[in-house]
Amino acid sequence: MKWYRRHWYSFNLIFLLIALLWAITFSHSRLQLILLLNFCVILIHQFEEFCFPGGGPAVSNIALAQHPVHPDRYPLNENNNMVINVCVGNIFYLLPVFFPQIGWLGLAPTLFGFMQLYVHGVTENRKLGTYYNGGLASVILGHVPLGIWYLLTAYHTGMLTIINILLAVIYIIFVAKVLMQWLGFKVLGNQNSPYPFDQTEMHRFHIDEKLAKKHEHD
Repeated sequence: MKWYRRHWYSFNLIFLLIALLWAITFSHSRLQLILLLNFCVILIHQFEEFCFPGGGPAVSNIALAQHPVHPDRYPLNENNNMVINVCVGNIFYLLPVFFPQIGWLGLAPTLFGFMQLYVHGVTENRKLGTYYNGGLASVILGHVPLGIWYLLTAYHTGMLTIINILLAVIYIIFVAKVLMQWLGFKVLGNQNSPYPFDQTEMHRFHIDEKLAKKHEHD
C-alpha cells in the first residue's frame, strides 16, 4: 500500500492502456464511446496533475489552502489523495461507461469536466500567477471537447432532459460534498497524518517558486 499510495497515478496508466484498447477493439454506442474516452482523460488528467508536470499537492496545500500548517500532509496527504482520486473520482467516471443509457449518470462527469476548466483555468492560475498548471491541458484538450460532444449527442437522443440535468447536479453535489470533502478531507484529513507527500511530489513544477514570484509582483 505504501508504494501504491505514492505511485497510483502512474499505475493508472495500465488501466488507461486497457481502456484505450477497449475503445479501439470493441463496438460501442456513441455515448458509451464518449464516456469511455472521458474516463481515459481523467486518468491522463491525474497523471498530469500529480506526476508530469505535477504540482498538485503543493497547489492544494499551499496555493489553495488558507492556512497550511503542514503543507506536505494537510489538508491533502498521500492517503486521502489516493482515496479521493481512485476510489471516488475514477469510479465516478467509469461507472457511466457500463450504464450509458442512464442519462444523469453520464451527464454528471461531463458537467464536472467543465467545472474543472474553471478550477484549473481560472482559480489555480490566479493563485499561482500563471497561465498553465498541471491538469489544465487534459481539461482543455480532453474533457471540454468530449463534454461538448456528449451534450450534443445526448440532446439528439433525447437524454438531455431537465430531470437528468437536476439529477446530475444532485449527484455531483453528493460526490463533491460528501465523498470528496467530508470523507476525503474531514475524515481522512489530518494535520499529523502519517502519510505525507514525498518532497519530490511537493516540489514538482516548482509551485513554491511560482508562488514566491507572484508574491514579489503583488
